[in-house]
Amino acid sequence: MDENDLLIHITDPNYSKLELEYSPITTISDNPYMKSGDIACIALLKKNKLNYIKDKDIVAFKSTDKHFLLHLYKVEELSLVEYQFHPLSSFLDKKPFILKKDEIEVSDLEGKVLYSVNIFNNLYSVELRGKE
Repeated sequence: MDENDLLIHITDPNYSKLELEYSPITTISDNPYMKSGDIACIALLKKNKLNYIKDKDIVAFKSTDKHFLLHLYKVEELSLVEYQFHPLSSFLDKKPFILKKDEIEVSDLEGKVLYSVNIFNNLYSVELRGKE
């Protein structure tokens, strides 16, 4: 490691065993959370998805658009039985939608954004380590 490396520790044991995916962000200026060029770290949720998401989280759903793998949404817990998912921007004209909590497991929810890196110049690597 040298002085330009970025070291990020994931210390939460709930996430240390999950597969992580890094995805570059494409968005427009109305996105209050990320900008184009940011890199999002997404914990891939294969099972027990409800154990990982909560109100105000940013999550990733599988895309049906040809040039994108995922789309990001902010979670709003509407009630004990359903969530509403809001797109982060008006890019691609995505709309909010509602899912019942018992539908989450079989939905196209792919993961949860753990963090994003928005300054990536002069960085040679991102290294993640589980709890040691």
